[in-house]
Amino acid sequence: MAVRKFGSAIPNIDRGDEHTLEASYDLANAYRAAGRAKEAETLFERVANQRRSALGADHPDTLAAERDWLITRHERQPFSEILRAMADIADKQREQAGRRRRHPETLRTLYVLLGVQLMYDGKTSAAAMSTCRELLAALRDPKVRVQRLAESLRMEEKVAEVYFRAGDKEASHAILQAMADELEDSRLGEGMDLQLDRFRESVRRKLRLTAAGPAEEPPML
Repeated sequence: MAVRKFGSAIPNIDRGDEHTLEASYDLANAYRAAGRAKEAETLFERVANQRRSALGADHPDTLAAERDWLITRHERQPFSEILRAMADIADKQREQAGRRRRHPETLRTLYVLLGVQLMYDGKTSAAAMSTCRELLAALRDPKVRVQRLAESLRMEEKVAEVYFRAGDKEASHAILQAMADELEDSRLGEGMDLQLDRFRESVRRKLRLTAAGPAEEPPML
């Protein structure tokens, strides 16, 4: 009901103004979260096209919409094409100077790219290992930890889950262990004790899962 009411409030997306495009992008994400993949795909495509016209092909907002449009149509497109297109988006985001290399949208693209590389090339993929190193270095950057601590920890935990699902429990365990060690630092995230305690509990639980034998292996989530 909430998605339907929100959708009825969105003006004509073809106007192309910033607020309409942002609201439409949020609605597309809501459609995707609600399992309405076709509606999400259609709206992501329209937002991507409008942003390309209004902002340019290489603008961060355009690239974010292109990435999310690509994700919604992955089941009907050859995996090799998805991989190539996602890598191209990541390359464009990398080319943007300065802080953009640590921009949240760039990190989200690297996370999606890593998952695609692991699914397409397997856990021994050299490309996936390179993407993982780049992503973890960015997430663990001191400035990122200070400015976006919870967000960066949450994404690092998701990277471990991606490796777990790809069948690489050793890599998953190593990432989680590094997180556990960092979370023991009493200087981390002053004033965020409750939130950090939840991360510690979640990471400890997943460390036990990644250390378990095949017969004991329940889902990560």
